Amino acid sequence: AATNKHLVETALKYGVYDYIIKPLKLERFREGIENYKRKQNLLSESEELHQEIIDQFIGNRTPISTESKQLPKGIDPLTLQKVRKIINKTGLTAEEVGEKLGASRTTA
Repeated sequence: AATNKHLVETALKYGVYDYIIKPLKLERFREGIENYKRKQNLLSESEELHQEIIDQFIGNRTPISTESKQLPKGIDPLTLQKVRKIINKTGLTAEEVGEKLGASRTTA
């Protein structure tokens, strides 16, 4: 039933953020949670909403940043921006940055 096309269409119509079918893969679940957190942070950290931010939130377009093209695999531009903000404010360890960021020490 979870793969029923009508069910998926209805869920999307009502604004579901993500849709994961069984069998649940832990990595896919983590990706969904990380994407949700990233988008919520994008909105909460933006004083003004510009079209680029809205497009990133909705997922219609990829970020315009040229920096994201040059980043190593696994480095998210939004997370990098947040880490830089935190580090610029105070000298912190990777563990402290991770705690403030809501991410692992390795990510920070």
